Amino acid sequence: MNKSFESLNQKLKILKEGEEIGLTPEEAVIYGISYGDEFPFDEENNEEGEQDEQ
Repeated sequence: MNKSFESLNQKLKILKEGEEIGLTPEEAVIYGISYGDEFPFDEENNEEGEQDEQ
């Protein structure tokens, strides 16, 4: 197997186990995202939750 395939395969295994993964810049380009481990949706939910608690 080539290095890129091995890296992607390992990341998919980690994702399957429910852990966060870090994408290389090359992988981020392939998937069309800039930051693989930053999820704006999570930040929006956290802000709403904090407002509800106040």
